[in-house]
Amino acid sequence: DVASFVLLEAVETNSPYSKDKDRVYYAANVVRNNYPYHEAHIVQGADPASITLIDNDEINVSFYAKDKTNVYCVGKISQGVDVATFKTVNDNSYEAQDKNHKYHLCQVVNI
Repeated sequence: DVASFVLLEAVETNSPYSKDKDRVYYAANVVRNNYPYHEAHIVQGADPASITLIDNDEINVSFYAKDKTNVYCVGKISQGVDVATFKTVNDNSYEAQDKNHKYHLCQVVNI
């Protein structure tokens, strides 16, 4: 819906996440025939009314977003994540944690 379309703003720059009244989108960086561009995908299951970026107010975080039910990493649902306690850590958008796990680049890290 063009009238309700907005980019989700990160601290210093635009995030690849956006939404309209019906859907949430993620613009992935892709290369085809040696030309880089953004390719937007619908974030399956995401709630546009409650979607927010997860950031630490220090850096631009574009990997992680969450809604009332799920955490999303690069536009895909992160399985088994505790939404209420999930946050980025160490001023690094690659690293995050919840009450159960630590994550690096969307993957659970064994400690």
